[in-house]
Amino acid sequence: MAKLTNKGLMAYARYMKDYNSPYWYGTLGSIGSEDLFQSRKRDYPSQYPPEKWTKASFECQYGKKVHDCSGLIKGYLMSPCIDADGYVTEPLKPSVYNSAYDWSANTTISKCKEQGDISTLPEIEGLVLWKDGHVALYDLDGWCIEERGHAYGTVRSRVSDRGFKKWGKHPAIEYISDAKPDPGPSPSSDISMPELRKGVKCDEVTLFQICMNDLGYKDADGRKLEVDGSFGGRSESVCIQFQKDNGLTADGICGKKTWQKNRRSEERFSRNAET
Repeated sequence: MAKLTNKGLMAYARYMKDYNSPYWYGTLGSIGSEDLFQSRKRDYPSQYPPEKWTKASFECQYGKKVHDCSGLIKGYLMSPCIDADGYVTEPLKPSVYNSAYDWSANTTISKCKEQGDISTLPEIEGLVLWKDGHVALYDLDGWCIEERGHAYGTVRSRVSDRGFKKWGKHPAIEYISDAKPDPGPSPSSDISMPELRKGVKCDEVTLFQICMNDLGYKDADGRKLEVDGSFGGRSESVCIQFQKDNGLTADGICGKKTWQKNRRSEERFSRNAET
């Protein structure tokens, strides 16, 4: 059985935010299609009112991976390609239904054995945030990622703006802390980091683009990076901005020091480099 972690869960949620995964009520990581639309509309007619949402607003999303609020969590839990460290290796593959994880928003919080009032929210990524009928995932520093509704899709929101009442630790998720003792110098510090420069195409570029978008960086035209795995002029421009903000040599080449400054990418990259 795959290891399921808060790190992997949030990597999946952040990917879906950057991918702009649409919100379809009653879905959990399936691929949008005519058949799926008709079945969801038939099963949940009150959630697909034609006077509010035209069929065309769904048709334009056919072919994309879709979720509802609790479905964002299920999309991770039911992914068919989770590696030994809990990361989804092919996030756009459709989920494989597993009734063990098919919980509504309210059932999800009720199953969280460790939970508390939102005023006591710990600084742990991947916590479930709850209000009646809706859940989101905590993204640290007062932010969350949620499938907010058909008009929004997957977005990053201020927790304080969304009226959540409780937080909880999902019972299927292993919560791994960022806190680690300082090990001092070790052989791992000599691991080669992938050097990303203009013209490079690889999975590490995809990770770089997701991380920069997640941190709010935009190119010279004020646009977020397209997550396409290709390190072009726009990625180079954003890399330079990030390097300047972190006191690094602003050469637009993402090397070891640039990776290490990004706390959200460092752990996953180091894990990949050691395998």
